[in-house]
Amino acid sequence: MYVMDGLLGEIPLNSFECAWFDFLNLTDLMKLDKAINNHAMRKQFLEQISCMTLCHSLSCGVGEEMIDWLVLRNVHVQNIRFKINVPGESLAIFKRVSRKVRTMSLANSVHLTDKLFTGLVEETPMLTSCNLTDCCDLSDEAIMALARSCTSLAKLNLFGCCHLSCASVHALAEYCPGLKELCLAYNFTVNDAAVKALASRCPLLKCLDITLCSSITDEAIEELSSCCPLLTSLNVTHCTNISDASLRVLAINCPELRELVLSFCRGVTNVGMSFLASHCPQMQVLELHSCRQVSAEGVRVVAERMPALQRIDLSYFVTIEDATVVCLAHSCRDLREISLFNCNKITDSAVVALAEHCPHLHTLRLNYCTLLTDTAVVALATRCACLRALDLSDCRNLSDVSVRALAQHCRGTLQHVSLALNPRISNEAVLQLTQICTTINDLQH
Repeated sequence: MYVMDGLLGEIPLNSFECAWFDFLNLTDLMKLDKAINNHAMRKQFLEQISCMTLCHSLSCGVGEEMIDWLVLRNVHVQNIRFKINVPGESLAIFKRVSRKVRTMSLANSVHLTDKLFTGLVEETPMLTSCNLTDCCDLSDEAIMALARSCTSLAKLNLFGCCHLSCASVHALAEYCPGLKELCLAYNFTVNDAAVKALASRCPLLKCLDITLCSSITDEAIEELSSCCPLLTSLNVTHCTNISDASLRVLAINCPELRELVLSFCRGVTNVGMSFLASHCPQMQVLELHSCRQVSAEGVRVVAERMPALQRIDLSYFVTIEDATVVCLAHSCRDLREISLFNCNKITDSAVVALAEHCPHLHTLRLNYCTLLTDTAVVALATRCACLRALDLSDCRNLSDVSVRALAQHCRGTLQHVSLALNPRISNEAVLQLTQICTTINDLQH
């Protein structure tokens, strides 16, 4: 059976799980519903709709007629995603189909108010996942309402919600004991007491991001590690009071730890690296951007004892030399991403070793590695079949030879490349690269 009406003209009605289904809007679905005269087929159709994501934006709004249709067909939407871009925009129509909503994204809703949000979450008691990234007008009132109304909440992103206080974290700890993933990045007021309350009442916590919660100390991390043994991911970027003591308790108490971001934690040293290397051989992600007290020796210990590493950030390790990178290449052969930003002592030998021994490598930051030449880039282009992103800004010895190698060998994979501040690379070579590598969607020169 086919429906001959616009987008629906070539759609078989007996295959509602085909890829095309998610590209239809509500108007299309209403038309499709009217064309179905088979009861079993309609039941399958409506079940599939309930699993889709209901989106709402200024360019493609959801109106009363559409909501009336969902109510008539008794469809309870499980996933919704929209932005509040206009002051006073109402969410009232969504309440009629929100009782079974499980996931909700309101990311970047710059005009989402406490009143609007509270009214919505009171109608979504089954909510388990909520994304409030950069909803900067929300206050503790909104998050406390969320915690009280949605006690099954397992995943919450509060990145950039900078007007919140510790009261929000305490409310989440009290009412949402099943919380597994929480992002509090850029919530500057979050302190040790809040993290300790969270740890003690949310033992299932697996992922925590407290980037720029700068008052956090080792005391909070000790409580977190002892109460949350299932922890797999922790981001403490710019938590400058964190020291090796935190790494010791994490290494001992959290055997599932796979991702640790320590960027700008300047109290971390080689001693902390030894703790991690001894107890966390399964570590996959380690970011050490600007950890100035970690030396090449600490990185070598990590490389030798963490063979499962897939991503490492060594940006601003200005003393690191080829031998350390070569050690990484030989020991961590599943490496996918590496940042050597401003590691200005490394040469072609280091990059060639990565190309030869890390076949899955797809993302490299080599900007300001001023000793590199075309030899390094040719090795990456010819040996890294998955290469997607490459930053070569201010590698001033590079020439058109590098660009031609990328064009010849990376035409089906390369998406992001920066060649800025390289005076020996011509505009003609860059133009040829873009013409051949049609997958590139971000190029700087």
